Amino acid sequence: MIEKKILFNTTNVPKAEFQKYKEEGFLTSENFQFERNVYGVIFVSGLVLQRGFGLTFFGGIVTYVNAFISFLPQFMKVSCPLSVYNANILNVLVNLIFFCRTLRLVLQHYYKKSYATNPHTKNTRRDRKKQEVTIRNKTDKVIYGVLFIPTLISFIVTVNLHTKYYDKCKFFEYRDAMLDLKANNGKELFLMVQIFGGLYTFLSLIMTILLSFIKDANKYGAKVEL
Repeated sequence: MIEKKILFNTTNVPKAEFQKYKEEGFLTSENFQFERNVYGVIFVSGLVLQRGFGLTFFGGIVTYVNAFISFLPQFMKVSCPLSVYNANILNVLVNLIFFCRTLRLVLQHYYKKSYATNPHTKNTRRDRKKQEVTIRNKTDKVIYGVLFIPTLISFIVTVNLHTKYYDKCKFFEYRDAMLDLKANNGKELFLMVQIFGGLYTFLSLIMTILLSFIKDANKYGAKVEL
């Protein structure tokens, strides 16, 4: 039989030391700083590794940066390129991220459906696990492509437009962006956000139609995406 003193530290300590131990808080003591850091890393890692959470986490950061930069012209004079690249790159990326969150659900549903209707698909527990991994990998490849390729195209086109109209939008020239907006100055530079804005609206309509055929959409949070 295992003795109690083998499992627990039964060392006798002075009463003053024991009292100090009882009063020492985990959240405030420097002695537990390492443990708090470890728990924090484990907690954040666990969230990020959840299915689809990485996309949501990244989307939240990009959305915050995009919103923060968008508000700056209302408080101070800003450089024109800041507004241009924020609108054409970050804003486009934000829309793509929100679109991909719904696209992920649609792809996983229809990939799973294609496996279920395949007569050669085996229904063992091991095969189902393998199918889930395959579906997740195929979905991720599509998601990464949808995020990366349009954003890269928008970036390249924006750089070319900025080079062409640089006299209207210089890096170290700070102006009242609200006045430029009223005067419609530099509208040529905001071409990509207009194109992708219309495209996002159109694709979101298609996603809404596709989601209507998914019976378990609300179970996975699709209702929030609409």
